Amino acid sequence: MLEIVGTVVEEPILANISVSVAIGLEVDETTDVSVKKQLDVHVRYMDKNGLLYSQFLDLVTVSDGRADTIVKAIRTNLTKKKIPTQRIYGLGTDGAAVMTGRVNGVAKQLQDTFPWMVSVACAAHRLALCCKEASSGVAYMNSFRDLLQQLHLYFRNSANRTAVLQAAAECLGLDNLKEVKDTRWLSQAMAVSNLQRNLTAVLAA
Repeated sequence: MLEIVGTVVEEPILANISVSVAIGLEVDETTDVSVKKQLDVHVRYMDKNGLLYSQFLDLVTVSDGRADTIVKAIRTNLTKKKIPTQRIYGLGTDGAAVMTGRVNGVAKQLQDTFPWMVSVACAAHRLALCCKEASSGVAYMNSFRDLLQQLHLYFRNSANRTAVLQAAAECLGLDNLKEVKDTRWLSQAMAVSNLQRNLTAVLAA
């Protein structure tokens, strides 16, 4: 039933992509709950009126995170979905070495086949990783980040503790705590600001 529903949802999207004038791919690695490596593939395309659309394309399980494996998975997926490869003009990645390596990276291998394709790395992602690396040499920053994350997980990993915190926050007219992510721009600043606002509720919980 899920496959039928997926096909019904996917068909008009693929039909629109097949007649678009320009296509871009966005790819990123992830893992599922069983720690199997997967490739998240999104597609952006432009219609004849110049309007841009962004759609989820597929989640592909891969055996490892090597560039050759990722490129093979992308090529197989494009063939399976009948994406017009001659109109793929862009590739967006997180900037990791496996994606942007000059000699054998994913972008380099795809550009060997599609020389007109432009590869772009996420600027916000790179900035966040630079900030993380710059602060990793400061012991206080490491412990500070760990404490924020541990506090978030302390509540998130327990339904009872979460309920107590939510009750305290609602009573005081506050929000819930925010998770700290090194790859999310300004997530630490948001987590600190949110904790400042919720400190009374956190202490009460």
